[in-house]
Order: sequence, then C-alpha cells, then structure tokens
Amino acid sequence: MDVDDSRVFDAGDLIIQGSVEENLHRLQLVFDEIVHSGRTPIVLGGEHTISYGCVNALNDVAVLSFDAHLDMRDEYLGLKLSHATFMRRLIESKGSTNFMELGIRAVCNEELDFVEKENVEYVNRFGYNDYYCITNNKEINDFLSGFHKVYLTIDMDVLDPSYAPAVGNPVPEGLSPTILLDLLKHICEKT
Repeated sequence: MDVDDSRVFDAGDLIIQGSVEENLHRLQLVFDEIVHSGRTPIVLGGEHTISYGCVNALNDVAVLSFDAHLDMRDEYLGLKLSHATFMRRLIESKGSTNFMELGIRAVCNEELDFVEKENVEYVNRFGYNDYYCITNNKEINDFLSGFHKVYLTIDMDVLDPSYAPAVGNPVPEGLSPTILLDLLKHICEKT
C-alpha cells in the first residue's frame, strides 16, 4: 500500500497548555475534525487520560481498553478527572454498554462496586491457557458484534512488567507482546 493512499493523517503535536480539562477539550475538537474529514485518527500519548478527549468526540463506537487497571475510581488524589478516573467519567456520561476492558489485574473495591452497578464488561486477564483460544473468545466476539467502529486504547501496563518495566504503575502477570498482538489482530479482523 502506498502511504499517500492511506486515510491516516499526521496532525502533529497538540499544544499542551492550561488545565487538563482545557487540553482534553482541545484534543476532542481536533479528534472530531479528523474523524469528520474521513480520516482514521491514531493518537499517541504518554498519559491514558487522553482517551477521555478522544472518546467524547465519538458516538456509537465500541471502546475496547487494554489496561492493567479499570481506571474507574471516583476520585484520585483529589481529582475527579485523572488517569485513574477517566473511564468512570466516560461511562457516567455515555453509559456502560459500549465499554470493555481487557487485561485487568489491579482493582479496588470502589471500582468493583461501580462495575457491578453499571454492568461493565471486563476480562481479568488472558493467561497461558487462554492464548490458544483468543480467536474464539466469545466475550470479545459478542461485544464487537454490536458495533461497526472500535476505539481501541492501550495502556502499556497491560503488558507484564518483564516486557514493559518503565510504566507508572506496573502490575505482575500481564500479557505478553505475543498475546497482545494476537488479540489486536483478532480484533482488527472482526471490525
């Protein structure tokens, strides 16, 4: 494929200044503009909260999050919107039916209560035995079958710390790169 024929557009870096909320709003506007131009946005960043701005620009989309954490605390270090709370804020505003989290290994009771109350789908993790049944994973297949578009977000801590040791909150027994890539391939084939 010729790169010039792709629908991917490099818009450069977003200028970051002001509050988190201002920056997320700017990101949402840029993301919305890219989506409405018919291009496929790919957003790279070092802080998972950026997904908040991106998802808010979308409607009728499956949100598939690879993460070691649910990111559904009500508040973290006095903040209502942070890397530990953004997924909860999204579910509160958009509803829980289009959210699924994969690779979860670190949760608190507050998040479990919220997940149960809101009926959020999540898969604790894929262990060695699950490796061979990834492409037949009924939970993922059933979830994706209801959507034509997917917003995919990957927090690097979904990987085992032996593969990604420099993340902010490493959690043991994460996915291997092979399992993550196989899951991504499967998801891309389903959408």
